[in-house]
Amino acid sequence: SFSFGFGNSGEYQLEVRPGTEFAIPNPSFFGSGQTLTRDFDTNDRHSQSITLVAPPGSQLKDGDTFTISDGSVTQRFEFTTDAFSDFNNQAIRFSIGDSSVRIAQLIRAAINQSATLDVEAASASAARR
Repeated sequence: SFSFGFGNSGEYQLEVRPGTEFAIPNPSFFGSGQTLTRDFDTNDRHSQSITLVAPPGSQLKDGDTFTISDGSVTQRFEFTTDAFSDFNNQAIRFSIGDSSVRIAQLIRAAINQSATLDVEAASASAARR
């Protein structure tokens, strides 16, 4: 048995996985040390993602659009109350009474159903899936 602190002992499992290399050993640097090979700003986003904040249906009007690009393909999405949209736009059918949560679900579904975009949409909250 191995004890940590005051009476906290018992069995546990630990898994160690290799991580990203940020430094390499440099024995000539004042005896022994590390040379940084990679760094990052703590304010940087570490994913290539964007956030869309969905309004309630009462703040949308038939024909409102937004555009998403994966870098090679651009797709325009159009909110519609009657299922009719511009030929090149992907329709998102909504009702004026839809909550912002429902609009977010419709946007997510439309993005994920796009056969041309190489992107994936997900809800920010598991409770809203």
